[in-house]
Amino acid sequence: MDIESKLDELILMVRMLDSKLARQTIKEVYSTEEFAELAGLKPKTVRDYCAEGRLKGTKKRSGHGRSKEWAISHAELERFQRDGLLPRQQGVDRLPALAGV
Repeated sequence: MDIESKLDELILMVRMLDSKLARQTIKEVYSTEEFAELAGLKPKTVRDYCAEGRLKGTKKRSGHGRSKEWAISHAELERFQRDGLLPRQQGVDRLPALAGV
């Protein structure tokens, strides 16, 4: 293997490590997408669990129209990894748009 090939291989390894480190950086608050990646869930599942109260999150303005995005704390990520989902809450309808239909 020549020196340029070895250098290219090392550059690729550094980029992969840098990418992995960026994903593992502890943040105070995670977006839905960030939480989903760290927890091994899909973003829609995280949004649904937040709406149902099975994950603790807060709604924050996202800058994309009038809708708000869920923000989930690092403490909640640790709690979820340790204890799993919170129990279902009485009176929380998973599909509120269909309630009463």
